[in-house]
Amino acid sequence: MISPPSSRPSNQDGVVLISVLWIVVVMSLLISTFGASVRTAVAINHTERALAQVEALSDAGIELAVSGLLAPPASRWQADGRVYKERFGGARLSLQVHDANGFLDINYATGETLLAVLEGAMNSRGAARAIHDFILQRRQAIKARPDAPTNQDDTTREPSDRLHKPVAFQDLSELLAVPGMTAAKLTRLARILTVHSAGKGINLATAPIELLRLLPQISSQQINQMIEARKTATTDTIAASIVSSSQTRFTRDEGPAYKIAVAVAGKGFAKPIKATATILINNDASSPYFGLSWRPVGD
Repeated sequence: MISPPSSRPSNQDGVVLISVLWIVVVMSLLISTFGASVRTAVAINHTERALAQVEALSDAGIELAVSGLLAPPASRWQADGRVYKERFGGARLSLQVHDANGFLDINYATGETLLAVLEGAMNSRGAARAIHDFILQRRQAIKARPDAPTNQDDTTREPSDRLHKPVAFQDLSELLAVPGMTAAKLTRLARILTVHSAGKGINLATAPIELLRLLPQISSQQINQMIEARKTATTDTIAASIVSSSQTRFTRDEGPAYKIAVAVAGKGFAKPIKATATILINNDASSPYFGLSWRPVGD
């Protein structure tokens, strides 16, 4: 008599089913992870390309501004912050050039002028005093160095030599060491302060109107006259009037350092991308300028 074949245990089918389900789950996870990795890689690549595009367009804007500064007098760009519109690489560029001598230089400004301007800019005497004292203490320390300049006028050096001049501050970001200073406050101060002037004083013909309003002993009438005079490049008369009534140090010299503001807009940009650079015009045709600083606006 032949015995019937024995049947598999009833729970074996369940074990096989569970194993198959686990394999399906694992494979699904692997496929999902791979898909996410691909999407992430694509997003990173897109971001990198977008950043590279913005950087290239910003660099182009700086080159255009430098060309404008080096153009013949009749077509030369004015360094008083007026806006120049250009198109490049399918994007719209808005460019502003500011003469570094138009700002208040924290390496050279008198203590009285510095405090007056800071009080107006910060709307707080305590905050202004903290910044003022920090700046003067750093300047006092630099004076003790054996290689410290013997006078404030730094125009006797070649432009390239000024890259290594011994000064208390090489960059405005050093003010972040002041207790209570924030990036937002520094961005506000950067509209009127610099560390890159020639050290002779403020150029009234190129100074931001915001700074003129904060300087002591300058009337609203004189400021309005300066605004009108800039439209016709006839600022000498009103500048002489301001100089005679103010104790602030002024100069008629421009450059060699300039702050360039670049705003990039166009298709593919949700909003304009902004950046600023400070450059030093050099007396060398093979290397017409040096980069002193570069940062996105608000950085």
